Amino acid sequence: MTQTKINKDYNKLCNFYEIFYPQDYFIDWNKLYGKIGFFQIQFIIPENKFKKILIEISDFFRKEKTFSTFIVIKRYNEKGKYLNYSGNGYSISFDFKINKNFSNINFFFNSLVRKYSLRVNFSKDLIINRTNAYNYPEFKIFEKEISLLNSKKKINSFFSKRLGI
Repeated sequence: MTQTKINKDYNKLCNFYEIFYPQDYFIDWNKLYGKIGFFQIQFIIPENKFKKILIEISDFFRKEKTFSTFIVIKRYNEKGKYLNYSGNGYSISFDFKINKNFSNINFFFNSLVRKYSLRVNFSKDLIINRTNAYNYPEFKIFEKEISLLNSKKKINSFFSKRLGI
């Protein structure tokens, strides 16, 4: 019997669209989600917690009889400021059709983010709550600067409403 070593780091030269728009390789991919649409969550899992967290996610999917229609995993090592998406580990993104499981999925992923202090991509997120946002030391600075720039709250978004900023 021979043992095969699997290289966990995959290197490939690719263009901008392959990285940021992988779904676009599938014609009419958005029709998978129906008229109500979908939501997405993306976060970075530290390498030393990757297997444990993936097992926890898999167990949740099995128990809830739910699944993600599109999952992307990428090796990640970025530094950043404020709330931008940065960190070291594996970035994982899930797309979910909006349906009766939304509340359970929302609760599960908020709990997971809180439990493991995962770094979330706020530009793709629709579910992270205010408590989890406050776990970011930068969030308080961000909130203060936004309130100075937008003191009369004339400009807002779903993100700002959900997080109360």
